[in-house]
Amino acid sequence: MEVAVHVRLSRQRLPLEPVLFAAMGAVVSLAGWRLAVAVEEADISRQEEAAFSLEANARITALQQNVATELEAVRSLVSLYQASQIVDAAEFTLFVNGSLERHPGLRAMEWAAVVPQEARDGVEATVLEGGIADFSVHPPAGTAAPLQGDGPHVVVLFAEPLASNRSDLGLDLASEPKRRATLDAARDSADLRISPPLQLVPTSEGGLDFLAVAPVFAPGAIPVSQVDRETSLSGYAVGVFDTTRLVRASLARSADAGTPSSPLQVLHLRDVTPGSSPVHILSIKTDGTLVDVGSWASSPGRRLLYELDVGGRIWSVEIQAAGTPSGEPLRLSWFVLLGGLLVTLLVTAMVRQRVTHAQHVEERVTRRTAQLRATTDELAEREGLLRAVFEYTEDAILVTGLDGTIRTANPAAAQMFGAPYQGLEGTPIEGLFTDPTLLCLPHRGEGWSDPGVHGLELEARRRDGTCFPAELTVTDFPTPEGPALLGVVRDITVRQEVDQMKRSFLATVNHELRTPLAAVLSSLELLSTGVCGEMSGQAARMVTLASSNGERLLRLINDILDLERLEEPSTALQAELIEPGVLVAEAVRAHQALSEHHGVGLVAAPLPDEVPRVFGDMGRLEQVLGNLLSNALKFTPPGGQVSLDVEVLDDTVRFGVHDDGPGIPASFYDRVFERFTQVDEGASRAHGGSGLGLSIVKSIVQRHGGEVWLVSPQGGGSSFFVALPVAEPLEAYT
Repeated sequence: MEVAVHVRLSRQRLPLEPVLFAAMGAVVSLAGWRLAVAVEEADISRQEEAAFSLEANARITALQQNVATELEAVRSLVSLYQASQIVDAAEFTLFVNGSLERHPGLRAMEWAAVVPQEARDGVEATVLEGGIADFSVHPPAGTAAPLQGDGPHVVVLFAEPLASNRSDLGLDLASEPKRRATLDAARDSADLRISPPLQLVPTSEGGLDFLAVAPVFAPGAIPVSQVDRETSLSGYAVGVFDTTRLVRASLARSADAGTPSSPLQVLHLRDVTPGSSPVHILSIKTDGTLVDVGSWASSPGRRLLYELDVGGRIWSVEIQAAGTPSGEPLRLSWFVLLGGLLVTLLVTAMVRQRVTHAQHVEERVTRRTAQLRATTDELAEREGLLRAVFEYTEDAILVTGLDGTIRTANPAAAQMFGAPYQGLEGTPIEGLFTDPTLLCLPHRGEGWSDPGVHGLELEARRRDGTCFPAELTVTDFPTPEGPALLGVVRDITVRQEVDQMKRSFLATVNHELRTPLAAVLSSLELLSTGVCGEMSGQAARMVTLASSNGERLLRLINDILDLERLEEPSTALQAELIEPGVLVAEAVRAHQALSEHHGVGLVAAPLPDEVPRVFGDMGRLEQVLGNLLSNALKFTPPGGQVSLDVEVLDDTVRFGVHDDGPGIPASFYDRVFERFTQVDEGASRAHGGSGLGLSIVKSIVQRHGGEVWLVSPQGGGSSFFVALPVAEPLEAYT
């Protein structure tokens, strides 16, 4: 009966199902077709965009590599001049001809020497005698600029190829502002620099060209400062570059590298160096044909913009696609419109939904099982690790109740106290020490309000009655049975022996090194005054050298002893109330002679109207400011200035020492106050530094409850700050 009813109901629904499936199939098929079209069009667009980006990147990489290779020709000419005292015309010609053959973008190379105003006539006469007719120092052709009048000339003495560049002989490059700015930039940076885009004579077939200049210093000279670079400058290696040929060479190079074959592209080169107006250099297709930038300014197509650093100038390279999208036909099958796929898709979707649901359930069960297994393994691993730490650590570990009864102890504890393994369990912890009152254990059943005992040094007692020095740390922690105490005991016998050895070593350094060294220095001083007779010049120099090195060694010994004394807790400070103004004035007065010796100005900024006093050791604080001022004066170049100021910030008085030195890299900020740390080993040794001064400063300031830090801007100069707390009433320091 039920079966007949179901059959009758199915027959009633049957006529409607094909119509419903057909309608749904048409809608779904049409929506799927529209979606497939959109996806395929987007995919084609992405492929074209990726192909364009790939080729553009290859083009710009080839251009960047080719420009760097071309500029190396100028640097190689610098190496020729620095390796030889004299380079004659024949040697210059031989070297340059080889470079011109290897570098297609290099149109000419020149040697421009620095000629002082008073040597100009002599240079002209010498070149004329060498066979160069009509040679004279002159400004660039086509300019109204006079010859350089307030400085030396930079005169072109050699040029190759000579036939096409003969007019450049005698050219004063410093007479034209753009060339002169390029020369100055190369000299100041001691590296190759290129000029802004120039219209050179004779001109290239299109676009603007540029000069690449590199300074040549006297052989053996190592110019460090600006003065060194100006005094040791011999001249400039000059390369005349044809931008069009250079770019064409890079385009050929990228094609040889196997870049994708695509429609033509256009490269627009512009000079966009900050501080100067943008200048269009050239526009060129990837087949080497020059184009008018105006005809491509508003044309459609993809574009990518790059910036290159070329010899200190910034070139903007815009790569523009010269073709249109490929317009590939869509290949999406129209069979999605067939209504017969609708049933398959519906059934597949239903089955897939059920299977996916079952898979998700299975995956969740598997994931949860794996998580539980991983958690169990992790707990087991942690338990094993903790057990290994407990079993194999060299320190004694004791777990007790709040009443001090030992619940468990590790093997190291049994060995340390001379008891059998597990022989300490059930015994009171007080019995392990000669003075149990120092333990300060909480009362039975009560919590511990204090954070615990950390680093308590006391005398421990073994089972056989012998004693040894120990360090005890006790903390409380919760357990299922209630609060418990964890005690860690460390045998510090070896550490105390090391401390005693260190004190003995310092005493030996003090008596066996410093005292004889002081006598040696006194003897050297007597020799230098002529008490033992007049010495020869060489002997006097040797005595001076020995005295200087001896004083440096004595300073190092004193710094080591001073630093060790500061780190001893028993070393007391002679504390008193100190006026910051008096401290600053004394520091400036004590270092006035050193500032005059180095040729560096030393000033103290005016004090604020009200400066509170600080509480500390006057001698030690003078040592702090003295070390900071000495470093600042040593590393500030002559003509610079070192200043000392005071500022009141909330409850601290801040002292600042500022200099005009080379500065300190940010990477040394965390290490500059460490022992024997020197930012510049060579400079520090030249000034006699030991690398301990700032460590002493940090120790003294910390002993006074203050802070010391460093600020060094990227442009140069350093500022060291010392912040000391404002003095409280005297009762706070008793």
